[in-house]
Amino acid sequence: MLKSLTAAAILFCVFISSCASTIKPARSKEAILIHFVCEKEEHILQLATYDRKSVHLAAQYFMVLIRSNQCIRFEKPMMFTIEEVLGEYTDFAKESVAIVKVSKPDNPSLKGYVILINDRLKNSLGTIRL
Repeated sequence: MLKSLTAAAILFCVFISSCASTIKPARSKEAILIHFVCEKEEHILQLATYDRKSVHLAAQYFMVLIRSNQCIRFEKPMMFTIEEVLGEYTDFAKESVAIVKVSKPDNPSLKGYVILINDRLKNSLGTIRL
């Protein structure tokens, strides 16, 4: 049990640290690359609640969302556009995080929700976030 919890926590940290990067706060209409997206706002808000408290709680809930197909994980990052910044908070590691609604640029009806860590990196394709 402890090993699976630790593995889930590490997986969540890898998603957060490798997929969620930016050099400035999230802005509407900004193009981003993401590794996962959640279908419903309520799921990403609950994930954010757990993310404020503990990496272990966030990792457990994240795995539940992936297994129940409430969130989709992409093998390679996919381009989305920020439609709306719903809010910001400070996570368990004292990082500034934004909760945003996103859509696919080539299919605006394909929408979802993600959390993005502010103030990290930028690459040649644009801002990379979670």
